[in-house]
Amino acid sequence: MSAPGGPANAATRGVLGRGSLYTVATAAPALAALAVLPLVTRLLSAVEYGVVAVVLVVVQVGLILLGLGLGAAVTRTAVIEAHGAERAA
Repeated sequence: MSAPGGPANAATRGVLGRGSLYTVATAAPALAALAVLPLVTRLLSAVEYGVVAVVLVVVQVGLILLGLGLGAAVTRTAVIEAHGAERAA
């Protein structure tokens, strides 16, 4: 006889473990930024803080624009190289 829960219980634990690790990895940068915020606001004047905020917004928008379609382009290129152009259409 198998242990209570059996393989399904082990699979559930595995999925929850990986999911919680992903959650921590996703939340860590936001928590770090929140922790540094009081220090940054104390060290910078209001004008300097505004400049930093504007630069961060521009960088984030730029990253979004640069990332548009990149995943699809990489996948399409890989398929074309592996199987030829007729398979990628």
